[in-house]
Amino acid sequence: MTLKNLRKAFHEPEFVGMLLAIGLAYLSFFVTPFVVMSLWNWFVSPAIHGGEISYVQAIGFLVLLYVTRIQIYTSADENWGRLFTVLEAILPEHASGKAREAIKEGKGSDWKGDLGRTIGKLIAYALILALGWGLHTFLM
Repeated sequence: MTLKNLRKAFHEPEFVGMLLAIGLAYLSFFVTPFVVMSLWNWFVSPAIHGGEISYVQAIGFLVLLYVTRIQIYTSADENWGRLFTVLEAILPEHASGKAREAIKEGKGSDWKGDLGRTIGKLIAYALILALGWGLHTFLM
């Protein structure tokens, strides 16, 4: 990619939107442990008479939750396979092929949807922190 093409790409709304989505996803990665650490130190630590946790310990706690969640939930491929099995069982043969194609078309990644979910997640974290801070400051 030449410098001229790169400059042109930066003026494309799609490219800028994808960069924004990626940037906010990275921001969310660093904000999540801070939210967990703050809520733990405000509420769980006093409730169980335990110690406070650090930012790195919050990351470890989130990794632990992620690992256990992987073992509990089935993979997306298994779920899609089950869906297609049910579709083939209940739909006539000519309609099941069309339904399969329609579902596969909508299965791809949508950066706009990802951006919206990430922004929603960051807003939710801000509201949770504000509520937690208020409860911790004024009611405890």
